[in-house]
Amino acid sequence: MADFEYESLLDRARDKIPTDISERARWTLPEPDIMIEGNQTIIRNFSELISKMDRDANHVYQYLLGELGTSGTKESNRVMFKGRIPPK
Repeated sequence: MADFEYESLLDRARDKIPTDISERARWTLPEPDIMIEGNQTIIRNFSELISKMDRDANHVYQYLLGELGTSGTKESNRVMFKGRIPPK
């Protein structure tokens, strides 16, 4: 008897979920376009990644500098880090 009640409550809850929520595509981040040139690692599509994440570019840049433990420069579309940082 309890199983029947559970199933009916579950069906009722699923019916109340809007269809646009349950059918929405999963949010994905584009692959970073990483290029190693000499002793520098360059992310060429940094601005695209930032706009997709809807985050402040300076905050993400400072976070990456701290996590990577290196220095770098930020240009309009890309960021460059000193050192060879292999993509994971």
